[in-house]
Formats: sequence, C-alpha cells, structure tokens
Amino acid sequence: MDKTLPNDVFFQLVTRQLAEGNTVNVPLTGSSMSPTLMQGRDNLVLAPLPSQAKLRRYDVVLFRYHGTYILHRIVKMDGDTLVTRGDALISTETPLRSDVVAKLVAISDTQTGKVTQCDTLWWKWLTVKGVFWKQLKRKIKRLIR
Repeated sequence: MDKTLPNDVFFQLVTRQLAEGNTVNVPLTGSSMSPTLMQGRDNLVLAPLPSQAKLRRYDVVLFRYHGTYILHRIVKMDGDTLVTRGDALISTETPLRSDVVAKLVAISDTQTGKVTQCDTLWWKWLTVKGVFWKQLKRKIKRLIR
C-alpha cells in the first residue's frame, strides 16, 4: 500500500536523515529534470553534503529555495551563489551554497533495477551532452524569433 505524505512532512523526514549523515533513496516526482531523470522510472539516491564539500557545474543538488525543496542541476557558480535549472526548463534559481542539503549520487531505474552512479564518466558525458544540446536549441530558437 502506497502512502502519500505532504511535501513538508516528507522533506522533514528526508532532511532529518541527511542531517544524521544517512544517504536517502527517494522517488522522483515532477518533470523538470526530464529527459535525464523521469518520474515513474527513477529513484534518486541523495547523499548529505558537508559544508566543506566541493560542488561542480552540472552536479544535481537538492536545495531549499523560497520555502520549498527543489532538485535541479547547477549550471553556473559565482562564489557562494549557485545558478540552477531543471533540464527541461528555461527559468533558473539562485540559491546560496548554504541552501544545498544533498547531492544526487546515484539513480536507480525502477523498471530495470539498474543503478547509475553520478560520478562515472558515462553519467557526466550524458549530462554535459544533454545540457549542451538544450542550450544550443534555446539559442537557435532565439535567433529564429
């Protein structure tokens, strides 16, 4: 039997586990990260992010922003300010480094059981390729208008 929790209760439980140093496995909801990550297919493995941990462009992070939790990709970094965007979106967010509570470390495909680690060259190649093509398509659309 599936139980559905309100987002605030769910993320209270998730952030508590992360604060205790535990890795958390959560189902993906929403479509902002498609086609890289898909609702109904992917479970996300999130790891706590120590304050001194290094973040890089293209990392996928869970962060608190304007009272809600968002999982998006870092597209730019400027000191302690990050610029993030969902892979399927045009709009960006600008959370602070201190707003990040976890980093995506693996994806588990619920249909095949395959687990993809996010620190592999394959994942990084897919990520950069996907983001590059999205950006190129946006620029071409702007030129056509």
